[in-house]
Amino acid sequence: MNISTVFIQAYLSALLSQPPSPYAGPAQFKALKQALKQVEETRRADGTFEKHGLVNVLDAVPDAYIDIKYSDTLNFTATDVYGPYCACHLLPVVTDKLRVADSLLKKENPELRFVFYDCTRPVSVQERMWASLRHISLNERGRYLSNPKNHSVHNYGAAVDIALADTSGNVLDMGTTFDHFGPEAYPYMEKTLLMQGKLTKEQVNNRLLLRKVMLGAGFRQQPFEWWHYNAMGRPEAKIRYNVLY
Repeated sequence: MNISTVFIQAYLSALLSQPPSPYAGPAQFKALKQALKQVEETRRADGTFEKHGLVNVLDAVPDAYIDIKYSDTLNFTATDVYGPYCACHLLPVVTDKLRVADSLLKKENPELRFVFYDCTRPVSVQERMWASLRHISLNERGRYLSNPKNHSVHNYGAAVDIALADTSGNVLDMGTTFDHFGPEAYPYMEKTLLMQGKLTKEQVNNRLLLRKVMLGAGFRQQPFEWWHYNAMGRPEAKIRYNVLY
């Protein structure tokens, strides 16, 4: 559990131990109780990942932004597949690489930060995501999501979906939204898309900066998603680490 969660939990606990303010009605007090319950559920969810030896990315990159897209309904599944979990946990070897990437990023531009969209993903979540794309052919589906039968590098805590943002939390323009299914998101298509006017120079440069610092830290770029980076290949992850179900 990161320090911000600890602070929020302590603050709410202290607040709820006091008599309700005469200026706060039953609805406000009920909302506070619900918030405390949410924090406790999040703490338990975090513990599940930590039991598998995973660590919170904020321990390595404390100024990063966390925006777990699958803890909301604004994703390609249109459902919240994580429930109360809204954090980023990874293998220690991965967070070590992210420390290096963050150092490289700060050298390029000290005003930029990482924003994490997804990190370790249990196989159970992978299965739900895979099923949500049943309307897409298997070959096409495999470009954007690993078949849960084969596992994803995400399932081992060795992959991240990531972007860049400024110090105010504004995400840089990367040309497409996260989880865009189409050629506009393909890294190898960027030069062609730039010439066709489908991507701007700024958008491509933002991707290139992200790629430069991530590759410089030892990550590998996924060929169909500008946001997806693996810390190792799937065969290596299968040999060295346990999959999270």
